[in-house]
Amino acid sequence: MLTPLADWFVTKLPRWLAPNTITMTGLVLVGNATAVQAYYTGGGLEGDAPAWVYWNCVVSMLCYQFLDVCDGKQARRTGNGSPLGLLFDHGIDALNVVVGGVALATSLQMGATWRAPAIVLVAMVAFFFGTWEHYYTGMMYLPPFNGPNEGLLMVMAFHAFTAVMGPAVWTEPCSFYPALPWNSVLLVASTCMTTVTILANVRNVVSHVQAHPVDGQTPASALLNTLPFLVLVFLTISWIVWSPSNILDQYPQLVLWSVGLLSCKLIMHMMLAHLCHSNLFLMRKTLIPIAVVAVHSGFQCVTKFLAEPYCIEPLMEERKVAMGLAMLSFITYTHMVYNLVQEIKVILGIHCFTVKPYKDE
Repeated sequence: MLTPLADWFVTKLPRWLAPNTITMTGLVLVGNATAVQAYYTGGGLEGDAPAWVYWNCVVSMLCYQFLDVCDGKQARRTGNGSPLGLLFDHGIDALNVVVGGVALATSLQMGATWRAPAIVLVAMVAFFFGTWEHYYTGMMYLPPFNGPNEGLLMVMAFHAFTAVMGPAVWTEPCSFYPALPWNSVLLVASTCMTTVTILANVRNVVSHVQAHPVDGQTPASALLNTLPFLVLVFLTISWIVWSPSNILDQYPQLVLWSVGLLSCKLIMHMMLAHLCHSNLFLMRKTLIPIAVVAVHSGFQCVTKFLAEPYCIEPLMEERKVAMGLAMLSFITYTHMVYNLVQEIKVILGIHCFTVKPYKDE
């Protein structure tokens, strides 16, 4: 449905409009909708907002999905397709998983509970394994029901349902299992669907590596390259569970953005390895900050029981640790993106947000 409309729409776009500008516009729209929603709800990933705020999320996500189809068509139309465009497009998609995930968690009234990071992590895990499959097979396989199409439509439907029925509907007991509210039921369903998708990713990679062994790759080595991301997920869960000050309850947005940016950074490294046809190695310094935070939280949990007899003080206030992680995540992510864009521009002799000269048709 989107492709014929996009084929017509790009013919109306000026040729000087860079494909990456189209991609960035979609992310800005979703980011703006998420910021407006956070303003009206207080940033606690729950709360009531005017109906137009949720409709704004619907329209922004729809525009993002449509522009994500148009950018590649504009690149081919103007002869501006490049590895930078591919990296930029998938990098924006990875970041949108976090931005859109925060907005979805708010609309579904996940609040400052385990549900909020769970819904974002489920989406990030699905995106990671899809990119991991792309690295090994060279193809982006999309099943009949997939995230970029039907998944985004479901997200829009949830925002629209919130706008019509009000956000309180998601905290009501489920009709067929009253022990769980509706938002928890949706989280369980999303986790199950993501698990099925991941198993399909693993099956495709294992089959491809067995049929086309290259550079000594084996199914075991391919699976081993998922370990750093899984370690990141484990450390995140450990931090939230062991947090002595319940950091998620105090700063839910801070936790989601910190972990989300670290996830995007790992995924960007894998995309770069794919573009450069280099060996994949994700056990990077990216994991050190979250590991320090998780260990610090665990240490405080242990010393909490020893504080009385031995007067052991915590290493540092957890709020400062969390803010340090957030700042480090943001700085390292933006530093990596900026330098990648600049280096690829110089190597290929192209620009990011302007098109190269073209010949008239």
